[in-house]
Amino acid sequence: MGAGCDYCIFIIARYREELRSGRDHHDALHEAIVWAGESITISGASVIIGFGALTICKYSMISTMGICLALGILIALIAALTLIPAILQLVGDRIFWPTRMDAYKEGGKATKGWYAWFGRLGDRYFHRSAEFSIKHAKAIAIVAILVSVPAVYVVSESEDSYDMISSMLSGESGEGMEYIGEFADQGMVMPNYSIIEYEDSIATVIKGTTGLDLLYWTDYWNDKVSPTLPKLYEAILKDDNIAYVDGPFMWNEMLKEIEEQGITDVDAKLEYVKDQLSSKSGLVFNQVVANLTERGLPAQALFDGPALIIDSMLLPDHPFSWEDAVDDARAAGLTDPDAIVAFALKAYDDKYPGDASLKTIIAGMAFAGLTSDVVVNGFAPVIDNIMNVFPSIVGGDYVKTGAGSVTYISLLTATVEPAMSPRSMDSIAVIDGAVEAYVAVNSDIVVEKWDTGTAVVMYEVSEQVKDQFTMVEIVVIVLIIILLFVVMRSYLIPLRSVLTILMSISWTLAMTHLIFVDLLGEDVLWMIPIMLLVICLGLGMDYDILLTTRIKENVKARGMSNDDAIRHAVTHTGSVITICGLIMGGAFGTLMISGMTLLQEFGFALCFAILVDALLVRTYIVPAIMHLLGDWNWKGPGVKLEKKE
Repeated sequence: MGAGCDYCIFIIARYREELRSGRDHHDALHEAIVWAGESITISGASVIIGFGALTICKYSMISTMGICLALGILIALIAALTLIPAILQLVGDRIFWPTRMDAYKEGGKATKGWYAWFGRLGDRYFHRSAEFSIKHAKAIAIVAILVSVPAVYVVSESEDSYDMISSMLSGESGEGMEYIGEFADQGMVMPNYSIIEYEDSIATVIKGTTGLDLLYWTDYWNDKVSPTLPKLYEAILKDDNIAYVDGPFMWNEMLKEIEEQGITDVDAKLEYVKDQLSSKSGLVFNQVVANLTERGLPAQALFDGPALIIDSMLLPDHPFSWEDAVDDARAAGLTDPDAIVAFALKAYDDKYPGDASLKTIIAGMAFAGLTSDVVVNGFAPVIDNIMNVFPSIVGGDYVKTGAGSVTYISLLTATVEPAMSPRSMDSIAVIDGAVEAYVAVNSDIVVEKWDTGTAVVMYEVSEQVKDQFTMVEIVVIVLIIILLFVVMRSYLIPLRSVLTILMSISWTLAMTHLIFVDLLGEDVLWMIPIMLLVICLGLGMDYDILLTTRIKENVKARGMSNDDAIRHAVTHTGSVITICGLIMGGAFGTLMISGMTLLQEFGFALCFAILVDALLVRTYIVPAIMHLLGDWNWKGPGVKLEKKE
């Protein structure tokens, strides 16, 4: 909408200027279409180049946006070149109602009194600004350089943020994230995952008949894989921003730790287990305990195993220790779980002939999916399955059928700070480096590794987009320089145009960082700089081309000197450029009333860039530079030809 308004204003303003100079309707419209039409055609082409270059990006959101914006500018340009002249042809000077062009004739209302004073206020200001720019051209150029150098330094030294989530959070969602940060690690909301595939099966999942599946670790896991993981965890946790690493869980290892700690109280055991788990695994373990208590079983059964359940279900007048019976079976040299169960049943039958209580209990457990191995060795296969399979800590062929081999593990890492904060993005590199080193050292057992997660995906997308945007920026700059070179037939004007716009962009980025980072404590999103450059290279050309083509018209077609051409062009286009800048800047500035930091930053950056370019750069700096360049402005491939003609 902003660009479309600019093009329409350029045509209408030039039409009014020609009418005020004394031309009749047809001549005024002809001049407006010829000269202002040339300006907006070049401007529109430069904007289309800027937005069209976005289609090079493989990130569909940006490429689609580029196509839509380029088409929108093309339609606005066609409308300005066809519809607006048609309307002016039909309506004439009535389009300026209630003001009539007769008021600008000698002795008319607009030539005397306060009406004339206010009517010429803009012309007087821009005439004086042109005189000031020419008179103090060197000082203005030096000041522009002195401001640009620290601005470029600020931009080059500033870090951009990848935190798309925080930049879009507002209202209750933002408050909720802050509330999480008060009681837990904010990175837990979007953890990172490192997937590692091994050469051989590390575990086997057995599908239970009643949905109670079991997970058994293989000797390959116990002997070759498990011993290598502690060093990996240690390497990752060297980063203070890593809150925890969540890897494969082994209940038997946890029981050994509890025994080594000398903990005997059940509640203390439960607290110890929870302290060793991450917040996510802790939730799963809480569900294990809840399911146990819902079945009327004490939490102690988790630690004592089936022996506690079996002993508690036997008749009070038939005392029997299942654990002692299992120990006796092992002392007798038995190792097979089925053989041990049979040995224990025989021992009970010998002690209480004819009593089938124990046999019934064992049969009930088998029906519930508890195999002889679980009954003999404890609940480790059940708990390991719940703790590893449900949260997808392990993976493999079993995923398709519910049973089979396990060949993958997933290491979940959560950061203290929000997952996409600058510090957490640095932590991603730490995690990747640690896993890469682990794979290199253990290449004999590791097949492949992958890093994923929302933050990792955003990090990779941003890095790819940055690389692609480097090409986009080069394409935009080169094509715009070629366009201006062909149209202006000048060697220096295209370079001067691009450099002054880049100067505006550097000032804008520096101010954005100073306000949002240093003053407001926010982060500048990585998309802001690259989008600002492409958009401003296109849109910023509007005002430069309008001014430069008017100066060229004065020099080439009207025979003015370089300085006179600058004065005349600034005086007659200054008001139009200012109005268009206010319209365009205001359109972007409305984004600042949003509650989202992302939109506020986009709104401020684009609004500031457009206003600085329209009100300062085109009004003072460009005239000063063109004065200093003098006739060198018009040195180009067409100069000799024109002289020959």
